[in-house]
Amino acid sequence: MQIQIRRVAKTCSEFAARMEEVETRISHLEDEAGSQQVTREAMEKQLEDTQWKLTDLEDRLRCNNLRVLGIPEGVEGSDAHSFMVALFKEALPDLQQWDWDREIQRAHRFPFNRAGSNPVGKQSKVVLKCRSQTQNQTPEKGRVLVESERKLETVGLDERSMKE
Repeated sequence: MQIQIRRVAKTCSEFAARMEEVETRISHLEDEAGSQQVTREAMEKQLEDTQWKLTDLEDRLRCNNLRVLGIPEGVEGSDAHSFMVALFKEALPDLQQWDWDREIQRAHRFPFNRAGSNPVGKQSKVVLKCRSQTQNQTPEKGRVLVESERKLETVGLDERSMKE
């Protein structure tokens, strides 16, 4: 009977040692899981902040874009920027103090549809990237008033401004 009691006591002490080892492992895993939770929350916050900043930057970039409609395909030639600078200088003579070469950073044709081909009678946009947002605020909702020899007229983009 003494031998059996010793075996049971030995088995109990082995189980106690195993339980202590298991508790130590569980404690380490809980600590690691807690630190990973904090790291995950910090990364989620950083991702949310980065997404907000990206959206803000995209919106700010679009704020300085002007879309010009009514310019026939190909009239700008190979240099849309120079054509648009010349067009604005002619169409907006009251704003000669602006350095249009600096104000218009980039100009390019934007296709009418995703395939890039225009249906008959449709014209694509010319998109201008401006240096600052104040250039987007045009009088009379995008209409440009030009004083000619005869009268004050509203000019879209007609043949007179397309001659060159």
